[in-house]
Amino acid sequence: VNYGTAISKTVNDVTVATLGTGDALNSITLVQSTTDYTTSGTITPSAATIKAGSTNVTANYDITYKAGKLTCGKKYNFVVKAFVYGSDGKTQYESAESAVKTVQAVPATPTLVSAEVVGAKQIKVTWRQVSDASGYIIYRHGSGDDNDGWEKAGTVEGSGTLSFIDTKATVGHKFFYTVAAYKKVKKKQIKGSMDAKGKNATSVCSGPVITTEQRHATVANIYIQNVEGADGYYLYRKTGSGELAVIATIGKADGETTTYRDEKVAAGETYTYVAVAYTDVDGKKIKGLVGKEGKLVMKKM
Repeated sequence: VNYGTAISKTVNDVTVATLGTGDALNSITLVQSTTDYTTSGTITPSAATIKAGSTNVTANYDITYKAGKLTCGKKYNFVVKAFVYGSDGKTQYESAESAVKTVQAVPATPTLVSAEVVGAKQIKVTWRQVSDASGYIIYRHGSGDDNDGWEKAGTVEGSGTLSFIDTKATVGHKFFYTVAAYKKVKKKQIKGSMDAKGKNATSVCSGPVITTEQRHATVANIYIQNVEGADGYYLYRKTGSGELAVIATIGKADGETTTYRDEKVAAGETYTYVAVAYTDVDGKKIKGLVGKEGKLVMKKM
């Protein structure tokens, strides 16, 4: 019976005793019914009793059941009964109970926050806490032809452990990550669902180390130590305290180093060089991490 005024109480279980003057009763949430099975749907007046003091006022209300907070890992039995009202609009005629459905409560689905590059071949995944979890299982899949579905990337223990770093992300590939919470029950992992879309990031190369050498009064050699997964390098340079700017895009040479000959330098000037590796992926150059600076003071010769 809806008297047109919402219940103002913010409690899980609403009883007559908790209602103030002027509160109207739309429904009562029961944590447990009086039947053998936990009932989902409508509980008829015969299945529950509402009292105002010592007065039974059950017949004055339509009593509906809403499942309360379930205990993670516990098994629950559910049955459903349909009913129709008689011609008087009050009498309820019920069907037989449905078959019992047993369901085990699992942890909630973690909300994914981000997947981001934190180092060479390193992608960090973060998510929000699931309070009743014992830990989390991290899954990933990549954009390569050999990645058809989610594969397990790792496991972390503890409800409050909310990040994982994947250190096996192949350079140049985009990887998708998702997380499922689990609850330990009698030495078994009861796993919840996971976000099917996931979060993604592209794994990148490390920052190259460079060394410099003056060859002539107006010529310098820049030696770039080759990094894994690189197809080439962007070389940046600045003069004195100026701004870094790209002076060359260089293909990766065979061997341990790639050399660039800079013939646009002047004696007496100080130059700073920085290299950034790139990986070719589907026609796009994916930049890696910024390498350390290498300085060269050009002497007059």
